[in-house]
Amino acid sequence: MSLRRRGNTIHRFSPDHSNTTSRILRTAEELSLVRDEVILVGSAALALYGVYLAADPLRPTSRTPRPGDADFVSTLGYAQHLAQEGTPTGLVGRRKPNVSGPPILQIATRELSADIIPHNPHASDRMDQQFRERIDRESVEVDGSNLRVATPQKLAQELRGRARVDRKAASDLNALRQHFTDL
Repeated sequence: MSLRRRGNTIHRFSPDHSNTTSRILRTAEELSLVRDEVILVGSAALALYGVYLAADPLRPTSRTPRPGDADFVSTLGYAQHLAQEGTPTGLVGRRKPNVSGPPILQIATRELSADIIPHNPHASDRMDQQFRERIDRESVEVDGSNLRVATPQKLAQELRGRARVDRKAASDLNALRQHFTDL
């Protein structure tokens, strides 16, 4: 994997080459989401960096490869737009209940299911603009695509927050730290 740095900030990178990575990139291409409104997070983001994802520790006998879906955090306005209008490529999602905020929009693609997760359940236009600015600071562009992925530092921060109560998050955080030893 090649990370391009300017100072201490990573701006673009070439993802790890694997079947999993190809599936994630094809999913993003099929969705054709507006890159300034969404950021790829979760296990799909880890996989793009080449982090080995162990089987789900909650279901050790599961044969389902990880990642099982692609999670995108978006502005609330863009998530609502996608729910009403569908993606630019004509895909329509269904709303999935979310106990911690507004419904998650789940969109099926040929490769992976995608979850569009609003970043803030009470977002305003001002908060959506602040989130767009954070996307610039907390993500990198993937070479050859219209995709932005959370930085390893941002992924580690998110996983640390959940690792105490979520065994899968703890396992993913450990794998991320093994892959990027400076986290």
